[in-house]
Amino acid sequence: FSLLPRHGTTAPHTSGFLLPDRRGKMGALLEWLEVGSLLGMGVMIGIVSSGIGGAFFDALGVAGTLLIFFAAGWLFLTRKVLKDHEAKAWLVQSLFSVIFMLSCSMYCLVLFEVLGVFSDEARWWAWKLDLVAVIVVLIFILPYSFFFLTLRHMDWPLQSALTTAAAPLAVYLWAFYSITNSLPIAGQSGSFIVMGISRLGVLGVTAMAVTSGFGAVNCPRTTLVYFLKPVEDSQLLSIERRLLKTMEMISAKK
Repeated sequence: FSLLPRHGTTAPHTSGFLLPDRRGKMGALLEWLEVGSLLGMGVMIGIVSSGIGGAFFDALGVAGTLLIFFAAGWLFLTRKVLKDHEAKAWLVQSLFSVIFMLSCSMYCLVLFEVLGVFSDEARWWAWKLDLVAVIVVLIFILPYSFFFLTLRHMDWPLQSALTTAAAPLAVYLWAFYSITNSLPIAGQSGSFIVMGISRLGVLGVTAMAVTSGFGAVNCPRTTLVYFLKPVEDSQLLSIERRLLKTMEMISAKK
């Protein structure tokens, strides 16, 4: 009854109830635009720095692009992924932003190669930096952070968690090396980049193949029931009667 207008007041417009929904959609659109504008700004910093020319401005453009991509990853995680979560760990946000930054940087380096942005030497060093950073983060930093956060979640002291997390990390590295060493990898011996990318690539493709195969089988099994026609009890009774009648006819003929 409190929603009803009192005497001397005007009834609220029906469109007023749609304002929160519209504001929510506009807010989500603005958040996507913020992330997209940061990504575009990072690309533009690289193009502008390359237009000035020189090794110093090439290095400045690469560094500025990485910083902008890191900020875009941080904004995307806090505004979209962890929007409804109150507990936000700075270590998890930093690692996500670093991976997001490196992924966008490698994509932009391919784009810069086509557009001729930066010198060949600057692009080569930036590419090597991205590859080394990806290998170190995926093989060493992410597993160690996972074990460290798991111990901290179990109420371990900070110093004990920092030192104890090295033990499961050593076991993980041994298992990672043993599994990838038995696979047909071209980079069994060579540089750190070749060995790291080869092992990560083969193991990643194998894991994706297993998960995609499981999804290809599990998805139809769980969703096919929505496309089946429901069977009523009357239909079951009719089929049972036909079956009994058929069996009686067969026994009578015998």
